[in-house]
Amino acid sequence: MTVCHSAHIILLRSTPIHQVQYKHSCLGAEFDGVNLKTVQPLTRREYQVGGSTALLDAMGRTLHRVAARHREKARENSEARVLVVIITDGQENSSVEFSAQMVKELVAKLRGQHGWEFIFLEANMDAIAAAAQYAIAPQRAQNFHADGKV
Repeated sequence: MTVCHSAHIILLRSTPIHQVQYKHSCLGAEFDGVNLKTVQPLTRREYQVGGSTALLDAMGRTLHRVAARHREKARENSEARVLVVIITDGQENSSVEFSAQMVKELVAKLRGQHGWEFIFLEANMDAIAAAAQYAIAPQRAQNFHADGKV
């Protein structure tokens, strides 16, 4: 198992859940296309803090991958809707592939042309200001306190 933490992109579509974790160039897919009902809670063994946050790369890579998958599946289920939940405990500081402008344009396109919904959750910083950088509405952003309690 690869443990890479800092930015999580969780995509919910009907019952499947997609979760991808990134740190620099390290990619560890914990859950990808599995039924939400089969997902067990993460423990400290699977979920470890790494120190850097490649949030833009996590968002860009994941949104492109899921958009491609969604296009393939759209013919089967025209009612399918996509909800993207972005959870981070740190400020973007290590992406190398995607800029904030690239992610902002991608989010705006997926929201505007395809009806995707986005929620942005961020610990220890201003979630509303960060979400605005990525074309996510202020009412769809929320801070949380990263205290280790579930």
